[in-house]
Amino acid sequence: MYDPMEDLDIKEALNRLPREIVDARNQRLKRAIDLSMKHEYLPEDLQVCSLCVCNNLLQIFILHLKMPLVHVSVDTFVEHDE
Repeated sequence: MYDPMEDLDIKEALNRLPREIVDARNQRLKRAIDLSMKHEYLPEDLQVCSLCVCNNLLQIFILHLKMPLVHVSVDTFVEHDE
């Protein structure tokens, strides 16, 4: 089974997010797995429209575009300071 924490890019992105966002993401993943195993759908009042999700992702992407670029060589790791 695919484990996103084994993908270094995803792991780094999750490490940069605030803890409450990561916890909410994990809760959504657990709920999705549980509903999938039960062959049930998420109630309509809890479903999020895909346009809302895309808008949120676009805002996060734009926010990260504004961050200064950090040059990193192959053998060193540099953390971004805010």
